[in-house]
Amino acid sequence: MSSLLSHLGQVGPVTKTVASSVFALSVLGMLLRFQSPNPEQPAGDEGEPYYNVYWDLARFLVLKPGMIMSYPWTLLTAGLTETDPLSLICALAVFIPCGAFLERHWGVKQYAMFLAVAMLIPILSTMLLFILLFALQSDLLYLYKVQINGLASVLIGFAVAFKQISPDHIVKLYRGRISIRCSELPGIIMFVVPPILTLAKRFPIVVLLHLGFFECWMYLRFFKYDGNVRGDLSETFSFSSFFPEKV
Repeated sequence: MSSLLSHLGQVGPVTKTVASSVFALSVLGMLLRFQSPNPEQPAGDEGEPYYNVYWDLARFLVLKPGMIMSYPWTLLTAGLTETDPLSLICALAVFIPCGAFLERHWGVKQYAMFLAVAMLIPILSTMLLFILLFALQSDLLYLYKVQINGLASVLIGFAVAFKQISPDHIVKLYRGRISIRCSELPGIIMFVVPPILTLAKRFPIVVLLHLGFFECWMYLRFFKYDGNVRGDLSETFSFSSFFPEKV
């Protein structure tokens, strides 16, 4: 217990604040959804099944593209809200130690800036993409059934950051039975996680993950300051370095 408390004591203020916000908003979102009637309504004698967005009380926290004007604060709360216990546990288990390391490495200001970019820009981009899909297909489900939320873009951004900071560091899993270099971690995540999310019908999270990967790399590659140096134009951090050489 003392070692655990000592480890938690090393977590910086930004990581603590964000992790606490994620926990509080996620639990609140789960409680709201538990109290909500099922928004998926079966078809009657005539007509098709429909989705009643106003019966989903979690709309006050997650982002639904068609309701951004009614609930503009969801652009901020969506990235801090996980909608089921397993996602919440997994997200915090990765976010807290990785965030604590990056906060110590970069400093509070640069780390907070990275979090803002990794969370807000992918969520905004994902929302605009689904609005575009609605404009092309005139399907209201893109506006009202789609929900965008979670730390996916931040977590993949962490993987990209670790590739930049310590590409040769080896992460060992299952007591050393599996060893993964940090340079390989983003590619493995992008290869394994999207198919799982697709099978779980979490399509908005798949989009959020891909946009988070690309936009976090863009920020670290071209915009983030390291002292007086802007970006990282090294060949080892080029976009092609995320893929096998033959690709």
